[in-house]
Amino acid sequence: MCPAQCRLLGGYVRRLCVAVFLLFVCFVSVSQSAVTTEWAVGTLTTVLSTELNSLASNAYTVASATYDNRIGQAGNGFTLCRIELVATFGGNPTANTGVSVWFLKSADGGTNFENTPTATIGLGRPPDVVLPVTTGQTGTRVAVDVLCPAERFRFVAKNDGTGQTLAASGNIIRLLPITPQGN
Repeated sequence: MCPAQCRLLGGYVRRLCVAVFLLFVCFVSVSQSAVTTEWAVGTLTTVLSTELNSLASNAYTVASATYDNRIGQAGNGFTLCRIELVATFGGNPTANTGVSVWFLKSADGGTNFENTPTATIGLGRPPDVVLPVTTGQTGTRVAVDVLCPAERFRFVAKNDGTGQTLAASGNIIRLLPITPQGN
């Protein structure tokens, strides 16, 4: 190689090194920038209502209508669910009891769901959320945050050992979809 070619090649290498360095600086500055995490909240949906009316202690509801947690649908693919119980009992419920809730999941897009538990058929797994009841009074309002299933699912609840029957009306379980988002 002649000296002119070496100078030309050296200038090219120098420009390439500067370009790589600038790309590195840009990448580091982007990766080090502050990210604010916020909670995105969806629409509050009643998932069980009349199914809870006059539900005896240790009895199950029938399965709810299907809740759709796909992106663009009711749950919009959110990863957390705030499950709220508003209930009135015929008398003060037994301490350390609650209303147990199962999410009946579907593996085939909403055609078939897990078995609905009954007094004689157990689901074979623990509930997805237990909503503890307030003792010392007949009314309960409680909310618990849990992981929200993907895809479509249904709800079934059990008045789990409260020793009291739920009121004939006004009882609800609602779902509020929540997900963290960064910006």
